Amino acid sequence: MWVRVRFARTRYKSHPEEERKVVMDHTTLRGRIVSWYEERKDDSDRSREDFTITRHGDGLMVLRSFCQLYDNGIVRDVVVAVDDTMSPRDASIRVMVDDTTQGTAWYHFTDDSIECEASTDAGRISQRTTRESKLATLGTHALQSDAWLLAKLDFSREPGPQRMDNIPFCSSHHLGATGPHLEILGAGVEYLGDEEVTVGAGTFACHRLRFVETSNDHPPYDVWVSADGYYLFLKGYVGGDWKVNYELVWLEEE
Repeated sequence: MWVRVRFARTRYKSHPEEERKVVMDHTTLRGRIVSWYEERKDDSDRSREDFTITRHGDGLMVLRSFCQLYDNGIVRDVVVAVDDTMSPRDASIRVMVDDTTQGTAWYHFTDDSIECEASTDAGRISQRTTRESKLATLGTHALQSDAWLLAKLDFSREPGPQRMDNIPFCSSHHLGATGPHLEILGAGVEYLGDEEVTVGAGTFACHRLRFVETSNDHPPYDVWVSADGYYLFLKGYVGGDWKVNYELVWLEEE
């Protein structure tokens, strides 16, 4: 189960003897997701993602993910903010490949538009487009962000296919090693029902889903997402030639 850690923050006036405890109206989760190749589970991790999610009193949630793909030399820093309906408000992404900056980008969302300001190996980029879909947050290639992509699907429906079209993504590359900039992609998603799953971080009620028929020809991708309102990435599996497993191995609440 989760490891619950409580921190009391101390602020000072002019002297230490005047210290007072401050209670802040937010909750923070910290976690780690690792992946491994199916045939090399006992060999070594393929990747690691350390993340925090902060939920503020007004319902805003902020994801901060630090992603390392060891085999591919990719390091990604992601910050995404979503409102209480899981709609994105803003984001920033930095991508490093082989210890060299690939690019960095900032995104801003309104109800009707998406803006992107980026600097990549292709130069300085300014993009603006109409926001066609209210269903998806920004695809950043962080695993926890993949789970948030699924948060606005209709889980009250019977298991079966659903569509996610006009999804803003930072890159159509399967590993997110290009850009970052703004691309619009789409995917079919199979809602496979609800179940209970046990991973290294504990046992959770979850929704099970599968990405299929993606516009960038990604291999089939199963994702188990927590049903607690945080939409945590619990575990995943990418088939095809990849054969990669993903798992949330620890989680703590501050």
